[in-house]
Amino acid sequence: MTIGDVTHSGWIRKQTKFHRTFSRYPFISKLLPWFNKYVVLTKGCAYIYKTENSTAPAEAFLLLDFNRVARAREIRPDIVAWAFKLEHSQDSARQRYFACSSEHEMQVCSVSCV
Repeated sequence: MTIGDVTHSGWIRKQTKFHRTFSRYPFISKLLPWFNKYVVLTKGCAYIYKTENSTAPAEAFLLLDFNRVARAREIRPDIVAWAFKLEHSQDSARQRYFACSSEHEMQVCSVSCV
């Protein structure tokens, strides 16, 4: 990956399997903040790092497997503001949820994902 391949990079909050398990309990969800991760978006791929200085991604996935980026209305804004989801083209169980620090950042990430 070269600098020219990067379409967006920055900090983002990510919902984990643990958060999904307890998402139906708002009082628990408020106590468990989503984890900050450093994301690098390239043409067709997302790399998620634990920190900005990590040498290898903790997770990577193809953006081409997802056919839609949408605001995650099922995530209450008082729990996580500016949440959006990547909807998988074939498997609704494989949706991925993220949150940004502002509406502008969410729009930039959404555009960079498609």
